[in-house]
Amino acid sequence: LRQPQASSGWGLWLAGLSGVWLGATVGLVCHGQLAALQQAQVERQTLAAAHAQQLARANAQRQAQVQQAIVQREAQARWQQQRRWHATLSALAHEQGLRVQAWQGDAQQLQLQAWLPQAHALPQLLAALNAAGPSPWRLQSLSPGTGTGTGTGTGTGTGTGVWLHLQAQLPSATPRAKPAQTDARPQTSGAVQERP
Repeated sequence: LRQPQASSGWGLWLAGLSGVWLGATVGLVCHGQLAALQQAQVERQTLAAAHAQQLARANAQRQAQVQQAIVQREAQARWQQQRRWHATLSALAHEQGLRVQAWQGDAQQLQLQAWLPQAHALPQLLAALNAAGPSPWRLQSLSPGTGTGTGTGTGTGTGTGVWLHLQAQLPSATPRAKPAQTDARPQTSGAVQERP
């Protein structure tokens, strides 16, 4: 009868020892997995932050490209507009004897000071400039005066005529956009001035 009791105590001791060993093993495995899980969490957060930064950079680059495209389109449009004005003024100099004294412009407005040998040609001058667009030209001042110089059109040379000052408002541009710079200037006599 004592033998089974002794074996039963030994079995309990062995079972307890196995339980402690198993618990320690599970604890060590769990502790190792917890550290690995924490490391994986840190890596996921680092990757998420890097991805967010990459998306922000890509978005900023796209916005910069869009803004650059807008600026380029506006610069191209202004350059083409200046070519139209140049062609118009050259034609007026040839056909009507227009002499440009000053040509000033900035992002908001343009001013033209010129001498015209015949006052009755003023409506044709305004019509030609308005046709070149984009804003209507307005007469600011008109005064009689003499002009000098030579030209190929009718009515050119020394004689009486009118001095006129014209102004045109330009359409507002996109913020940070600058007007195009060009070397195209009217082929007329007189000083040509341009403000940046």
